[in-house]
Amino acid sequence: MLHVLGITLLVLLAELAGVAVTAVILRACCKLKK
Repeated sequence: MLHVLGITLLVLLAELAGVAVTAVILRACCKLKK
């Protein structure tokens, strides 16, 4: 069970990191376009 929970936490962290990176890239693109 602990192993499954650890994997789930890693997946959630990876998804959050991906969302954060995407937000930063979108902001950078918006600034460059303006």
